[in-house]
Amino acid sequence: MSMLPVPGHASRSRSFRLGVVASLALTAPLIVAVELVAASSLQGQRPPQHRPAPKPPLIAGGEERAPAVKGIWEPVNYTEDIALTSVFFVSPSTGWVTGDKGTIVKTTDGGAHWTAQLGGDPRAAESPIGDLRFTDETHGWATRVYPQTDSKLLRTTDGEHWEEVGAIPHIFSWTYRDYRFTTPNNGAAVIGHNILVTTDAGHTWKEAYNCETTAQVNGLSRNVDCMLTSLSFISPDVGFALGGNPDMPGRVFIVKTANGGKTWALHVAEGANIQDQFSGPVGAIAFVDAQNGVVVNGAGQIFRTADGGNTWRGVPGTAGPANIGFADPEVGWSISDRGHIAFTADGGQRWLARDLRFPASTAALNAPQRDRAYLVGAHGMVYRYRVVPMAYNVANAIDAPALPTVTSPLDGQVSQLEAEVQSFAEEGGGSAAAGDSGTAAGGSAAAAGSGAAAGGSASPGSATTGAVRGRASTLGRVQALLDLVGASMPQFLARYHNLNLVYAGARTSVALPGWLETMKQGLTTFRSASDKSAAAGALAQIMSAADSLKKETSLAFQKRAGASAP
Repeated sequence: MSMLPVPGHASRSRSFRLGVVASLALTAPLIVAVELVAASSLQGQRPPQHRPAPKPPLIAGGEERAPAVKGIWEPVNYTEDIALTSVFFVSPSTGWVTGDKGTIVKTTDGGAHWTAQLGGDPRAAESPIGDLRFTDETHGWATRVYPQTDSKLLRTTDGEHWEEVGAIPHIFSWTYRDYRFTTPNNGAAVIGHNILVTTDAGHTWKEAYNCETTAQVNGLSRNVDCMLTSLSFISPDVGFALGGNPDMPGRVFIVKTANGGKTWALHVAEGANIQDQFSGPVGAIAFVDAQNGVVVNGAGQIFRTADGGNTWRGVPGTAGPANIGFADPEVGWSISDRGHIAFTADGGQRWLARDLRFPASTAALNAPQRDRAYLVGAHGMVYRYRVVPMAYNVANAIDAPALPTVTSPLDGQVSQLEAEVQSFAEEGGGSAAAGDSGTAAGGSAAAAGSGAAAGGSASPGSATTGAVRGRASTLGRVQALLDLVGASMPQFLARYHNLNLVYAGARTSVALPGWLETMKQGLTTFRSASDKSAAAGALAQIMSAADSLKKETSLAFQKRAGASAP
């Protein structure tokens, strides 16, 4: 992946770093080690002592939640009487909604205001637009479905303008049942028992797989087709398709790709654990990683696998038969057209459901992150899920459970790491590494003061020695923070990996470890630099990597846009 230019670094004061250290001490026990290291260099000042807070109660999924917040669905409606059919948000505040009358509308402020990009007029005669899909903040698709003919595919490459780029083919009497894009160019669609793929953003499609197998039915061998209904990708390479056959109740067809859809392999899951339960047409599939996934059948029954689809077990609860998705590996949502909402906070192991009285029928739901979701329906209805203070009230809001928020210390650790790198650079780290009198980066500071000592004055040498020791202390804090970030990152990526934007989530999963490794390499080079020029080059690498790591962390926490992977 290409590397983006690194913007200039803003200076940070020591008071800012003190504030960051103090705030980080509240986030997780891991940060205490950093606070103790940093405190030794803060001119004898002791950080404020904090009394431990009482332990908050647990909610579904085992997450801790302070009792002073609640979950709500609040109206952020479109102002025209248009049946809305699909919704997709790329961040908590920026998203699109499609609907009847050829409508695509966008918001950048969480639904407070909507701008029509196409249609939006309830008196228009245009055909409906639906099935929004996005891979990142700018690349998105939507479809117009026509009876007995190809489905037109619309695309945007800047999030503002849409064009018709091609069509998802109509095969025999079948239109597509699902489609997904895994990169700005690569996508897949399921139509009947076929999987089609595109490598040119939807301009053209070709068959990649025909789902058929031989199975034993009533003791006889039969050649059977599997009707595919749903797709789920956990990365640009790894994806799953779900299918079934009405003549073979109890059998689940799982088709998997490990190379972005170029080739697919079929597995027929069957057995006593689902044979008697998995009835009705197959509905939707959603995997959170290569082993763990859920299926909802046509009756809304939920089934879960922990071995890549080989075996399935029924999970208590019901969900929408064709609308299920995960914001990250832990938090997932499903909704039916009757306002029946199901959610999980533990990767699909347990589901809780509520029947909510929305003012109109519901059509689709999308969750850009674990504590933010949007649903749409008839008459321009848009509702937004948020976690808010208990005292917050708004007209026509609907109470809901408070789902867990992100609790990782990674964001704070990276902020402190960047601040320490900036501090070191501002204090002349490049010259100190090579020694103010030409000593090596890892060498003793004594030589720097030897000339002054020979002249009968120890003061200049002592000052230089003190400066070098101070900068060495800063290097020690940088190293300690690097170690903490390295320990926190795998846990963060495992729990909070973005599954709503597969391409952006995969980019972040590569970029975060990549920039961390670049920083480690720069620090190693800096310590062994033999002259000022080499030290300055290594310091520039460290600063650039720290800045990019901060940007990628902000992207992972959905604060602002970030840099590409190194």
